Amino acid sequence: MSRALRVVHLPARTPYVRKIVSDDFTILNGVNTGHGVVPAAVTATWLLDRRPLDWLDVLHLHHVEFDDIADLKRLLAECAGCDVRVVYTAHDISPMYCSADSFGDRMRLLAGSGVSWVCLTAASAETLKEKVPGLPPVAVIPHGYVVSPDDLARITPDGTLPAAPRYLMYGALRPSRDHLSTVANWSLNITDPAARLTLLLRAISPGDFQRHDVPALLALIRSDSRIQVVMRAYPTDAEIAGAGLRADALLL
Repeated sequence: MSRALRVVHLPARTPYVRKIVSDDFTILNGVNTGHGVVPAAVTATWLLDRRPLDWLDVLHLHHVEFDDIADLKRLLAECAGCDVRVVYTAHDISPMYCSADSFGDRMRLLAGSGVSWVCLTAASAETLKEKVPGLPPVAVIPHGYVVSPDDLARITPDGTLPAAPRYLMYGALRPSRDHLSTVANWSLNITDPAARLTLLLRAISPGDFQRHDVPALLALIRSDSRIQVVMRAYPTDAEIAGAGLRADALLL
């Protein structure tokens, strides 16, 4: 029987990464490989400091905006020299943290480095083909459930009836997710003083201030006492399920 593939996720903090499991591979994040415990938030420099990379088989890239591009280039070269396969899941087709120019440079670097690409939707794959010259064939593999329906079926609400409707908006600030208009319309349209809106947000990055009108959103939230913000870097399944069970409607 062949040995299970040894996989390092860069990084391995998101709920989706935790759910990529199989008997065919072993995730090394959180494991002491003899080179130290591989961090969940492993970086390119951490891996480069532990060359040669003969202790892993696959490097799965999830977010490539955090590492210096020179370190990323060195890491890709090291992987090629050690026969480590590299897979990149393009969670985003536009930058979330770095500048547009830097994001484009990183996409072109990956496209020219023999990396296998995964997109979450067919539409995102088509968009990247237009944006990134020389993009190799892309596999489309949709994300699974945030929380499995089978897990939710085993959770029961507390049974208390709310005094008024409760609303939930979940997710980070993204170009495809209009927090400002949604929250403004909710605040103006929902007049019931007992209604509640919970925003479950990821921490706001410096790049968010460049791409979104964050001050206007913060001012709007502060102006309506019915709006509650819960900020989590990476919410657990239990936190997401609990927020959903406490809500009557999810705002998209």
